[in-house]
Amino acid sequence: MSIKLIAIIGKSGSGKNTILNRFVQLPYMNAEITHELIKGFNKRYHIVVPFTTRPMRQGEVEGVDYHFLDEDNIGTLIEDGSVAQVEDFRGWLYGTLWSELKEDKLNIGIFNPRAVEHLADYIDLDITTVYITAPDKDRLLRQLQREDNPDVREIIRRYGTDEDDFAESELEFLPNVVRINNPNVPQPKNENSLVDCAHYLGLRNKPYDEFRKLVMRVGNFD
Repeated sequence: MSIKLIAIIGKSGSGKNTILNRFVQLPYMNAEITHELIKGFNKRYHIVVPFTTRPMRQGEVEGVDYHFLDEDNIGTLIEDGSVAQVEDFRGWLYGTLWSELKEDKLNIGIFNPRAVEHLADYIDLDITTVYITAPDKDRLLRQLQREDNPDVREIIRRYGTDEDDFAESELEFLPNVVRINNPNVPQPKNENSLVDCAHYLGLRNKPYDEFRKLVMRVGNFD
């Protein structure tokens, strides 16, 4: 039995986390969806939680943001075949446990291109790669506006790293790539115009709608 995985990738500031978080929260934001329908839908997909050896940051939650493990634990897990993929990033290990990939659910998670390329080597994984894109200016503005005092040097470093990691020559090795564009949408010129506001909301919701429809199709959800 193959394990279905939607692997979300995207450069820093592309909005990949926002799209995934909105997908997870969307049923709870819709008053027309009953509690029973929410429970039934949530049972059909699983959000993949990666592991890391780096220290937990303020605001992060064990088992939600990451599984926080030490290197000795990781070594044991690798030896007994419990690790699907692992890589070193700036001295810390990041990866995915096999226990996070469920056979009876559609798995959805955020990865980098190298992790997806590695996972694609497993014949029992059926992977759809969702590449979230956005104009460079929009990505930089989002990163600068996330915090009151953003680390500009780190933002610049990530920008340069992304150019290498997301080169078209690298992406051609990824399985079943679907691109979803997620640009910033200007506010309506006339906020009192129903037509202008409806047009704005349509453009604003487009990437979320595309992702939701893809999940429904890949997961064979009704």
